[in-house]
Amino acid sequence: MKVLTRTVAWRRWAVLLAQAAITCGLSAARLDGQYAPWALAAVALGGSGIHGAAALLGAGIGGWLFFPFQAGLRHIAAATLVYSAAVCFSGSRVCRRPWFRPASCAVMPLAVHFPALIGRGFTAWALCLAAGAVAALCVRLAEDRERLPWLLVWGFAVAMAPLTVDGLSPGRMAGAWLTLLLATLWCAEESVAAGLAVGATLGLTGGRPELVTAVALGIGGWAAAMGMRRSRRWAAGLFFLAAGLTPPLFDADNWDITLFETAVAAIAYLCIPGRMLAVAPREDGQRLSPAPEQNRRLGAAFRALYESFLPQPETEESPSVVFDRAAETVCRECERRQWCWQQHREDTCAAFSAACPSLLRRGRGLAEDFPAAFVEQCVHFPALLQAIDREAYGFLLRRQYRVRMGAVRDLAAEQYARMEEVLLSEAVPAHAEAGGNCHTDMALRPKEGQTLCGDQAEILTVGGTVYLLLCDGMGSGEAAHAESALAVRLLRQFLTAGIAPLPALKTLGSAMRLRFQESGSFTTVDLLAVQDATGQATLYKYGAAASYVKRGGSVKRIAAAGLPAALAEPREDPEITALTLGEGSVAVMVSDGVIAQGDEWLQNLLAGWDGGPVHRLTARILAEADRHGGREDDCAVLVVERKKSGAGRVRRV
Repeated sequence: MKVLTRTVAWRRWAVLLAQAAITCGLSAARLDGQYAPWALAAVALGGSGIHGAAALLGAGIGGWLFFPFQAGLRHIAAATLVYSAAVCFSGSRVCRRPWFRPASCAVMPLAVHFPALIGRGFTAWALCLAAGAVAALCVRLAEDRERLPWLLVWGFAVAMAPLTVDGLSPGRMAGAWLTLLLATLWCAEESVAAGLAVGATLGLTGGRPELVTAVALGIGGWAAAMGMRRSRRWAAGLFFLAAGLTPPLFDADNWDITLFETAVAAIAYLCIPGRMLAVAPREDGQRLSPAPEQNRRLGAAFRALYESFLPQPETEESPSVVFDRAAETVCRECERRQWCWQQHREDTCAAFSAACPSLLRRGRGLAEDFPAAFVEQCVHFPALLQAIDREAYGFLLRRQYRVRMGAVRDLAAEQYARMEEVLLSEAVPAHAEAGGNCHTDMALRPKEGQTLCGDQAEILTVGGTVYLLLCDGMGSGEAAHAESALAVRLLRQFLTAGIAPLPALKTLGSAMRLRFQESGSFTTVDLLAVQDATGQATLYKYGAAASYVKRGGSVKRIAAAGLPAALAEPREDPEITALTLGEGSVAVMVSDGVIAQGDEWLQNLLAGWDGGPVHRLTARILAEADRHGGREDDCAVLVVERKKSGAGRVRRV
């Protein structure tokens, strides 16, 4: 427990140091060399406690490093006022208002710079107001934790904008990349707003405002959002053309450099794995709507409840309490108390320390655990030994209780965390129907001598996504059938309700861990999600058997190294693999009973498969499995083939 306490303490200090370092770095994101709105937003988000103090420290160091003397003093003063406002109003109703922190970030820069702005022109006042508006916007957007990475990228892009290498600016490249990324995730109107905001702040880093960057990124964001209706490549290409060719229309200098920077941003965007973005082409006006405000509030409540279950630093009960309490009971009335506990206290403590390891390992003490001299000199040794045994029994019970309560707390915390993910996850659009490009088939067969199959499978279509689900229960027979059928039913309900696969699987996994505590059984989970229109697919595995993808004459084997959900560590995600099923590609999912004696025969079968109805492939795999130990366990096979046209079929055997 002491090691755990030190770990938690070091982790807390690491978080505080990271918060100070990030705020210090954000201080370099300056508008007109005078204002650092991202650093002020970080101080406001830190609150009135130690996290706010760490952010204030980072802002102070940043003001000393990145600002001229007078501008740095004003920056530090503004950050101090933001933190002071949080401390003064901490615990009051005003502090809990949603507008309090954004308002403090917007007002404090104006209050600090007001004397220096008197007598200056409109541009100086506008820059000060713009800095306050950016700080307030960052605080407001950061209430959604998923936006924090984008805000940090935005701030560091502005910080790096003044740095150039042969005229090329990594800050402008990062800003263009961020605009393109947000256009992938947001609708056209929001993409234009994001591009204008990023471009405007990039243009305000110098002494003279430049609006060409804002116009270029705004138009580029709109073009990328339009391109996402077809594919990511279209989005990147249209962004490059729109954002890169806009500066020449305004007779901007060095437009060739802007064109090169935009190309680098588009290439960097295309290098991001598709599974990290988890996006699909959008039809006109179609957008994955975020969770309603009510769900966001419920999610925040569950997050707060989850955080209340996090392990708190606590001091482990020392084994010395066993001997202290036993001595308090037996030695209090002993006539040799002064001789043992005053004149020879070190010898008495050394005797107890020598007996402690054996006592805790065995659960009770023996005379030979103590030094012989101590046993001979103690006039009440049998009574002392009995008292030590009683206290040791209670000590071990308390230790076991703390361990069990910690496990229960972790499971409960995981449940609340998964609930928040489900509430805040974006729903799968239900109005986009599949076009019939995916032909599917499945078959189940119980172990020889059994009437119920311990493997269960399901094929369903939600919107434009085809799901193939396979669960393999531990063992065979009725118990395995019940476990796998329960997992399939729960996951089917999540998916048909519009929950995305990853939060659905995480929630199912935490529930299965709770069930494992009672039943001791577990189930593997294998889920394949295929976009019918594009062939983009994602394979999720919780300890499942290998899957196979055939493209032309080659076969790719996808194996999982993780454990089933019930045996995995809390908050451990399933293994995820991104795939692309082109025309004529075939994906096969099997349970471990099919490949019990190896899978080389299955790979050879798929490599030699020359096409035909998918149900023939399913039947052939089951027939070949009989020759390779398939009768000794439950068997399940699911097949999906993507063709150019034709009605999709589902066949169950």
